[in-house]
Amino acid sequence: MNQELAPQRDECSVLSVLAVRDGDSWCAVSGSLVSLPVEAGAMSWLEWESRQPQTGRPRAEIRDDLGPEFDEEPFAGLRIIRKVILREEWRPRVEEIESGRLGSPDGSIAFSFEEFSATKLLAQDGQSDAHRVLDAVRRPIRGVSAALRSPELPHSEDFWLRGGPIKPSGQHTREELLGKESFHNWPSRLLGIRWLGTTEFPPPACFVIGKAQGGIWIADMLPDWENGQIEIVLAWEAEEVDPLSCSILLRSEREDASLLHRSWKVSDLPGEIAQGASRRDPRELAWNERTIGVKLPRGPRRTEFGVMLFGPDGALRDERPVGPRIEQIELSVGIMDAPDPFSASLIGDPENPPSEAVRDRQAAEARREEEQAREVAAGRRLTTTGDLRRYLHWRFSVRAGELLILDRYLLDLKSDEGLEGMFAFLAEFGRPVRALVSRGREAAKEMLADKEWLEVRRTSPKLFHDRLWITGETAVLVGTSINKFLEEGAVPATCAIDLPYGDGIAWREKFREWWRDAEPLG
Repeated sequence: MNQELAPQRDECSVLSVLAVRDGDSWCAVSGSLVSLPVEAGAMSWLEWESRQPQTGRPRAEIRDDLGPEFDEEPFAGLRIIRKVILREEWRPRVEEIESGRLGSPDGSIAFSFEEFSATKLLAQDGQSDAHRVLDAVRRPIRGVSAALRSPELPHSEDFWLRGGPIKPSGQHTREELLGKESFHNWPSRLLGIRWLGTTEFPPPACFVIGKAQGGIWIADMLPDWENGQIEIVLAWEAEEVDPLSCSILLRSEREDASLLHRSWKVSDLPGEIAQGASRRDPRELAWNERTIGVKLPRGPRRTEFGVMLFGPDGALRDERPVGPRIEQIELSVGIMDAPDPFSASLIGDPENPPSEAVRDRQAAEARREEEQAREVAAGRRLTTTGDLRRYLHWRFSVRAGELLILDRYLLDLKSDEGLEGMFAFLAEFGRPVRALVSRGREAAKEMLADKEWLEVRRTSPKLFHDRLWITGETAVLVGTSINKFLEEGAVPATCAIDLPYGDGIAWREKFREWWRDAEPLG
């Protein structure tokens, strides 16, 4: 088994298994072993769902819950298990599963399968059996899957009254329900498996061993029918990725043919980064309070659509596959034989399905909106029309880590007031700063003495010419020095340009190399 799927520091694995009795033993029908943050192992799947980033939809309500670990038999011959597997236990448990039998104090569980698949990315919202056993993880998963063979399932229902009499759903008396724990749709709530729980429909016959992919993921997709847009809500880990350097691909299709495939860089899209009442930078918020909602033109209405999220390195990070989605629900209530309903309501898209000509116009309008968004984004980066000072603060507010600056003349301001203004500006970033310069005034050296967050070294002016700001994997080429865009009055046209991912990594390595050989200033 691929060791990359094993939990690392501050991670554990969660084992979720649905099994049926086969003679005197148990046989696995469905389940997963997923490496996750330790905090996910300390709570149930239902509580984990309730802790997800707020996106505008109501969060899950926690009522009856079995907690993070349990081993129960909700219906005769049907067993459910959720167990936390620590880092040091992961390899032995995987070897047991691969051998076909997982040990348990209440009876071992047999796993009958041919072989595991190659390692793959199981993005969110897929419809395969492998996706269905991972419904509660709320993250894309990199892992392997195997189809399970199992005996016939015993009778079960979507309603489980724990500790009560075994009766069909809806036939329990008030006295029987009083004080008892009840679970509707218990496979999803307790095991995170997308299955109704009834014998009428089979559970996904699959077992997945994988690891939840952090960094950045799609937290939600919210339609805006009035404005013809889709809001893609992204959640991210600020220590690992810069969401503004990622890109989104919107795919709209009809009858398996492309109507609109458009790719946007997140920094070019209109969006709002969630901040607390204190207006702290997003990188300082907890992971489930930190979101950015970017709005894309919906394009042709009533078509199959999907979204793909790519990281700064171009790798696929998450996906909502192309497919038909419910876009309109009409509810009406009437009296038998009455010609018209006495009450009617419409949810979702208020308009009727468009004609093909209208769809063409909607696709063209989406392309025009894209061009307008790009023009607005360019304006933010141009100092003649925007504000480079505010732009740089916003551009690095989402990514944790130190700020590296390559600027030969950073400390070459002519006045002490200018130097103080420059230091105050850098302090606003609220992070450690290291800078490489070619020279600096004596006054600048003295002012550095009490600034523990800022370290400056001097290197040869022949090593570099461009001015670069680097945090994590993000490198921004800044067209002018700080002393220019902090000045009052008109500033010559210049801009800030995001470097390609590979160039940013190369410049970061160059900085490390030059820093090692540079002399401390002063």
